[in-house]
Amino acid sequence: AGRGIKSLALAAGGAQVTALDLSDVKLAAAQNLLATAGLSLQTVVADAARPLPVPADHYAAVLVDAPCTALGTVRRRPEVRLRRQAADLQRMAQLQQQMLRHAAICVRPGGQLVYAVCSFAQEEGPDVIADFLRQHPQFHREPLPAWLAGVVTADGDLASHPLWHGADAFYAANLRRRPLGT
Repeated sequence: AGRGIKSLALAAGGAQVTALDLSDVKLAAAQNLLATAGLSLQTVVADAARPLPVPADHYAAVLVDAPCTALGTVRRRPEVRLRRQAADLQRMAQLQQQMLRHAAICVRPGGQLVYAVCSFAQEEGPDVIADFLRQHPQFHREPLPAWLAGVVTADGDLASHPLWHGADAFYAANLRRRPLGT
């Protein structure tokens, strides 16, 4: 959940938000941010790379805003490339796969699972989703809204890039869990 920027956006849109993070300090900052906007959220201190302390099949929608190499922010933050090594891609991809796998358990049948990273690396985006979908046939890609057409890949995922879009590089996949019996 970090410090709550995405939680604020979701809550402002009417969602009931449960924010999960390893850091109780970050979650307190998220609660304070939402409180200043007259909004609230529930918080859970936990490691998303491990089984989660929330009920299975509980949430209609889950956002996995996964930690990543942040290679997509190099345009704004050039120091990122100095802190990264080739091994970081594989290490982060493994962490992202674990988080996605545990988050998926919390999504109710018919629910939505969104995976996002600020990276343009194949290993952290398309490869993570391809691996996840191979191992979790109860999920499939859900089409993105038409207004995103300029940043939608051939697979139907979102991918922005500084060279093409004048913004940071982001990757996101919008997945849907199949309803029971389908």
